[in-house]
Amino acid sequence: MICSNGNVPLLTQTSQEGITGTWSPAVVSTTASGTYTFTPTKGLCATPATFNVTVTPNVTPTFSFGTSLMICENETVPALPLSSVNGVAGTWSPAIVSNTNSGVYTFTPASGLCAIPATFTVTVNPNITPSFNFGTGFTICAGGNAPVLPTTSTNGINGTWSPALASNQASDTYTFTPSAGQCALPTTFTLTVVANVTPTFSFGNALNICAGGTVPALPAASDNGVNGTWTPATVNAQQSGTYTFTPAVGQCATPVVFTVTVTPNITPSFSFGSSLSICANENVPVLPLNSTNGIAGTWNPAIVDNQSSGTYIFTPANGLCALPVSFTVTVSPLVTPTFNFGTSLTICASEAAPLLPTTSTNNISGTWSPATINNQASGIYTFTPNAGICAIPTTLSVTVAATATPVFNFGTNLTICAGATVPVLPTTSTNGITGTWSP
Repeated sequence: MICSNGNVPLLTQTSQEGITGTWSPAVVSTTASGTYTFTPTKGLCATPATFNVTVTPNVTPTFSFGTSLMICENETVPALPLSSVNGVAGTWSPAIVSNTNSGVYTFTPASGLCAIPATFTVTVNPNITPSFNFGTGFTICAGGNAPVLPTTSTNGINGTWSPALASNQASDTYTFTPSAGQCALPTTFTLTVVANVTPTFSFGNALNICAGGTVPALPAASDNGVNGTWTPATVNAQQSGTYTFTPAVGQCATPVVFTVTVTPNITPSFSFGSSLSICANENVPVLPLNSTNGIAGTWNPAIVDNQSSGTYIFTPANGLCALPVSFTVTVSPLVTPTFNFGTSLTICASEAAPLLPTTSTNNISGTWSPATINNQASGIYTFTPNAGICAIPTTLSVTVAATATPVFNFGTNLTICAGATVPVLPTTSTNGITGTWSP
């Protein structure tokens, strides 16, 4: 008995006893059983002989893992058994399957068994690390755009993420697990979420000013180090407005608003207005510490002088949206009315007295009391200037003298003889009255 394709003997033409002859068939088959007949050469006293050959077919050892296996690097590999599932004992070379390198493993049946060697081909595929556009780490600002976690990597690995959605509110690590049957490793993606900073400024987030007041410059960097730009870029000191600071790209900071409220300046008003013309020594107003429209403040000078012209400045108290105002006082000196007849006049009784004019020679209008000169009695006449004229009353003293009769030494009658001496007519009477004679 031999195994298929095993070693078979050559059929010799001479037997051990020296008998020659021929075989039929002449050659032993290594693949099929058969009977081989030796026929002695004629003339020899010998009988034919037979040789039976039984050929046992070779068995191919079989194993549960088949003849080939494809695995991923570092995956669990089968142990190589010393007996096939169809009962063939033998040995393997190499004896242990490597899970890091591809290779061919040969099973050699034990001697004496009709079995052929078998091979087991193991292909080891290296593990791929899934890759993604966002890499393995990413930093965003809170509320920013978190990446969508794709189920297929950029290098073609399918799988799932845990957690499945990236949060833009808190930092976390996300694990991508490749689907079964792919030679790929799990990978992680760390998303760092940075809390947004609110930019702060020395002037705060609101400011109340008076129109034209001092306003801050809008800086390009906040007190806590956030860079950015303002819109509008400059504070308008004349109009209320809202100014927005927008942080530069790449900073985790939120826009902030700075509100400027501009209060229009009030002009303080007073009952006496902004100017006053008075006469010297006239009553002047008290300068109040509060305007009629409610503005408190102080005056400089504090008291109006009724002797000389001047300007008085009202300065509103600190913190009030009001403008300084001036109050101009013009003091006109008092004028004494003058008249052609002066301040005193002597007339004779019944003599024509001058009219009392209602306008002085220096243009002061007014009234007289009494209004007409009495030429029968002495008296005082007062001229009172009309209201609103810077002039003082003046008086006219009128003395009415009684009419005297001139007295002469020669009396009022004289009788003389013709040719007698006559008196000289003097130009002054004995009682002091001067005059002329006619003839």
